[in-house]
Amino acid sequence: FETVRCKKLQVQVKGFVPTVQIDNTEAIQLFASKKAEEQGMAIIQSMSTEINLTILPPDEDEDTDPTELPLPSQFVTKFVGGKWVTEPNEHLA
Repeated sequence: FETVRCKKLQVQVKGFVPTVQIDNTEAIQLFASKKAEEQGMAIIQSMSTEINLTILPPDEDEDTDPTELPLPSQFVTKFVGGKWVTEPNEHLA
């Protein structure tokens, strides 16, 4: 599925979706099943901020808590080893 120019959006993927496209979106909470994670769901983002991904445990696993992951919206590009390399910006604690 795809989101374009959205604000404060919540989306839940119960099965498997191969690709999630998030464009120009602000404050999205994406809930995905463990199955989607295990089968390699891809998240493609552009010009978006405040993206949080929550992986929900299988329905039969009541003792496991969901896992929440903030997706980076800032990147650093450096010249390393003769080529330009872009990586997520990691903030120091």
